[in-house]
Amino acid sequence: MKIMKRDDRNRTPARREEVNPFDSIDRTFEQLRNEIDSLFWGYPAYYGEAEMPEVRTPFIDMMDRGDSIVITAEMPGIPKENIDIQVDENGLEISGTSSGEKEENKGDYYRKERFEASFYRYIPLPEEVKPEEVKAKMKNGILEISLPKKAPSKKAGARKVKVE
Repeated sequence: MKIMKRDDRNRTPARREEVNPFDSIDRTFEQLRNEIDSLFWGYPAYYGEAEMPEVRTPFIDMMDRGDSIVITAEMPGIPKENIDIQVDENGLEISGTSSGEKEENKGDYYRKERFEASFYRYIPLPEEVKPEEVKAKMKNGILEISLPKKAPSKKAGARKVKVE
């Protein structure tokens, strides 16, 4: 429905665009959903066609265990066969692809979805490691990579620091 107003000076109708009061609410919820999705996936779930990211970056934790560096990466729903790990003395590269298909059929309701995604992450290492001794294991969607150091570092003892 368009509202027409009459302009008294020119005696011609002036147009007023139709305003949907729910547009701003829809935008607010879409922004909220994208922010929540970015916490879990590193990018919003919905993008326009031109904005769709091609590569996902898995979230990682890196720990120094003295004689080795341990990296854990979140890989939910990705089979271990689809993960490629390359390592040299100074860095670690994790990459791969994930694809799947889901089909539902309930009475009059029918849905079929497909997805394909790739992921990539390069992690520079703080110390040199022994690439030939690196081990990786996958459990419950978490990839754990143990990288033995060339020269184990001594852990410094804790000391109290006075705040000035």
